[in-house]
Amino acid sequence: MGQSPLEEAEQPGALAQEFLATMEPEPAQAPAPEEWLDILANGLLRKKTLVPGLPGSSLPAKGQVVTVQLQMSLENGMQVQEEEELVFTLGNCKVIQALDLSVPLMNVGEMAVVTADSKYCYGPQGSRCSYIPPTGASAWRSP
Repeated sequence: MGQSPLEEAEQPGALAQEFLATMEPEPAQAPAPEEWLDILANGLLRKKTLVPGLPGSSLPAKGQVVTVQLQMSLENGMQVQEEEELVFTLGNCKVIQALDLSVPLMNVGEMAVVTADSKYCYGPQGSRCSYIPPTGASAWRSP
């Protein structure tokens, strides 16, 4: 004959094990690197981490001087700009808005791809350079 439910519940440590199992936090899952972050929640400015930055590094803040490496391409894949050391102050509007909005979301050493609508790049007027057309959406990669 089997034990009654009351006797089963009174197994040594059974209640404690059940209680502890409910108290253990769910392990936090890091976002998969292949996922896109929709920076403005409108699909017009997105970031995808290729290689995470240094663990424990802090994110840059508005007013901080940052140095980035980048390769900018148009939607058709044509590379239009490459910068080994682009130095700028976050939030001072000296670079395209897409950089000012996406770089604060990157850790030191992070490699990412950012796609941006022309609205956050050179807009309807395009760039002073003839190879970046008006309303040209772009993508860039931090090598």
